[in-house]
Amino acid sequence: MNQADVATEPGVEFVAHYLKDLSFETPFGPCPPEKLASVDLKRDLRVGVSVSGDGVHEVDLGLFVTGTLEGRTILLCELTYASMVRLHRIPEPVMPQVLSVTVPGLMLPLVKQVLAGNSLFAGFPPLELDDIDFMAVFQQSEASRLPGTAH
Repeated sequence: MNQADVATEPGVEFVAHYLKDLSFETPFGPCPPEKLASVDLKRDLRVGVSVSGDGVHEVDLGLFVTGTLEGRTILLCELTYASMVRLHRIPEPVMPQVLSVTVPGLMLPLVKQVLAGNSLFAGFPPLELDDIDFMAVFQQSEASRLPGTAH
């Protein structure tokens, strides 16, 4: 594929990736290895999209992880990873889906790497994040915006 083909094909151009925010706390130090299987991990995810100008969109993938053991919070992680993207020849009606489903899906491996590395440095085994169905997240978000939908 040559440069002319790239200019006419629909696609997403990643202009930049960056770690926008990171807080990783282990208030009681590392978890004893024999208790790791008992840690209850709760994960929450947020996808945010904004226009930063010049046809560039910023997509934020926010991840919040809380680990509890025996009623105590032993791990807190807030992570926001951002990508600046430019869309090429994407039809207007599907832009929200591309920005909220396709782009976060491409960002997820980088977020997983940041989470795993920081948990290792904090004295835990690398935390693994399951794959995420961004289409389901997008559809749920869209459904909650419809008039008469309970929030």
